Amino acid sequence: MNTPQNLSYWEYKSYLDDIDYLIVGAGIVGMTAAIELKSQEPDARIVLIDKCSIGGGASSRNAGFACIGSISELMHDEKQYGTDKTLDIISSRLDGLHRLRSLLGDDAISYRDSGGCELFRTAEEYIAAFETIDKWNSAIESITELDKTYSASNCNGLSGVSNQCIVNHSEGLIDTGMMYRQLEAFLTEQDIRIIRGLAVAKYEKGGSGVAVYFEELVKPVLTKNLLICTNAFTAHILYSADVVACRNQVLVTSPVKNDHLTMGYHLDGGYIYFRPVADRVLIGGGRHQHPSENNTSEYALSDDNKGYLSELLRSVVLPNQDFDIDHHWSGILCGGDVRDPVLEEVEPHVYAAYRLGGMGVAIGSAIGRDIAHLAIS
Repeated sequence: MNTPQNLSYWEYKSYLDDIDYLIVGAGIVGMTAAIELKSQEPDARIVLIDKCSIGGGASSRNAGFACIGSISELMHDEKQYGTDKTLDIISSRLDGLHRLRSLLGDDAISYRDSGGCELFRTAEEYIAAFETIDKWNSAIESITELDKTYSASNCNGLSGVSNQCIVNHSEGLIDTGMMYRQLEAFLTEQDIRIIRGLAVAKYEKGGSGVAVYFEELVKPVLTKNLLICTNAFTAHILYSADVVACRNQVLVTSPVKNDHLTMGYHLDGGYIYFRPVADRVLIGGGRHQHPSENNTSEYALSDDNKGYLSELLRSVVLPNQDFDIDHHWSGILCGGDVRDPVLEEVEPHVYAAYRLGGMGVAIGSAIGRDIAHLAIS
């Protein structure tokens, strides 16, 4: 670790003095919280801090799926939480997606209303899901405003899976990089500062506010209010936070023939996902195959996980095609069996939002709005 430094007078005064809201975590939640705070308190001085040089966590490293849940996911959630809670989950995801699209604009994030396709390993798995389509279409019609959110279809050009699939017509795809840059631009326009490369060591409450200590700085930074928006990394700051950090890995191929792929695809209950990206194919997930090495907040890559995803590309997605893997990265999401995001006042003037359950693209902007309202209430 580098030796902690003292900031200059100019650095402190220009960037870190007289802060009304210090937000830790410059992901979707932290950025949209800052935007909402500025809309409610235009004169407030708002600063975002992030430990990563570019993005981080899952906000800038996700696969760009704007999804609300496949049939298999809904069946799982209903069994675990009941019908009413499952419908609430779907509603919150759509609310977040609508907010994100409205805030940034579809063109700015390259949103494609493509639909999402759930694939099945066997005909038996497909039939079990197919038999619930009418039930779910009826249950969520008022939420999605679609007569038939789900419909049966056939998947062509794929191998090793059932030829029958189920399409979710309320889902789409985004360009994650464009989304993140647009959020940054939004903050810059409103004079909201982002400072990168600082990792929180601890914070302490005091009479004049909150003192936040960083590993890289000698002196703490003072703020009137602290918002912790670090999702899977929250336990690094709030040791009692109930989070399960999960590493998801993603591959992108060299240019290939991919015109048989027209939307986002889900397999194994959402643990595997793939999509076209320009003239390439992106595939991600697979943590259920190697849980012991992927239940971590470390970004390190796994050859086993890469090999598994590469084999799926060869056997299922791109049969009879040659390709290379041009990109391989990991993102850290917050998983576990609990679907409820946590939104809380930890103590006066300290607030936290975390445990987004791998659905940060869908619900992140709504959670950002909600923690901002909590902080100013």
